[in-house]
Amino acid sequence: MKEVLIVEKLHIMARDKNETVTIVEDVSFSIGEKEILSIVGESGCGKSMTALGLIGLLKKNQYISEGAILFKDKNFTDMTASDIRKICGKDIGIIFQEPMMSLNPFFKIGKQIEEPLVQHLKMSKKEARKRSVELLEEVGIHDASKVAKSYSHELSGGMKQRVLIAIAISCNPSLIIADEPTTALDVIIQAQILDLLKKLIFEREMSLLLISHDFGVISQMADKVAVMYAGEIIEIGTIDKIMSYPKHPYTKALLQAANEINTNCSRLSIIEGNVPRPGDLINGCKFANRCYKKENKCMKEKPHWYYHDGLKTKCWYA
Repeated sequence: MKEVLIVEKLHIMARDKNETVTIVEDVSFSIGEKEILSIVGESGCGKSMTALGLIGLLKKNQYISEGAILFKDKNFTDMTASDIRKICGKDIGIIFQEPMMSLNPFFKIGKQIEEPLVQHLKMSKKEARKRSVELLEEVGIHDASKVAKSYSHELSGGMKQRVLIAIAISCNPSLIIADEPTTALDVIIQAQILDLLKKLIFEREMSLLLISHDFGVISQMADKVAVMYAGEIIEIGTIDKIMSYPKHPYTKALLQAANEINTNCSRLSIIEGNVPRPGDLINGCKFANRCYKKENKCMKEKPHWYYHDGLKTKCWYA
């Protein structure tokens, strides 16, 4: 399988007046053609920061200090923000996690879909207007002509998310990056959006990088899963291996919590302790202070990758 995106040893730093801290550390993964990779982890672990780093949308005080981002053999880390935007608008589609914040309230929906068509595909305004209606129909919006003339505040959350998907696929990209695409949607609408995304990925032969904290979502969508903790990927493998034979204690704890919620367990398990903060000096494994399997070695030495039957796990005792 040919790889569309390769991320190698990515480090993202953030600086303020007093210090510079690492917020994403040594992150590596790849996505093949027509493949869906999901990055999963709890809030604040660095999932969204990784996605923003890939497409050059980091804040002014954040920057990539090491690593390579290769998209179709082009190294984003050697390119200007302007050049990255040209690729991201056309060859990489983005679906952000907050549909209410991602659409411009001052422009009609049709206008916002037309913009990438005119800018990247050089369509005339008339062609783009017609195509924007077709895209709205393609993402399952009824009365698309009326919706194209509407403003975002006139649409429901589910319809806004469909509009964002229409914008993301408008230039027929090779890769879609979806950051928590079902946040704040009810369960029924969430299922519809996921079904729509999977259908479009299959029909258009695109690849998908899906950011999520929800193993229920991931189990429906992903081919591969990368589990993230405190800015690092600590386990990666196929969805079947991760769901059935996880090796890392953190992955096991996440799956146990998901299973307890799905089975209406009367008492939920918790992971004792706190996630380390960016900038904390940690000599060993970042999860060691919360891990039931920890030994002295875990507290003193950073774990190496352990390979077993299709899984990669960063743990001394996997």
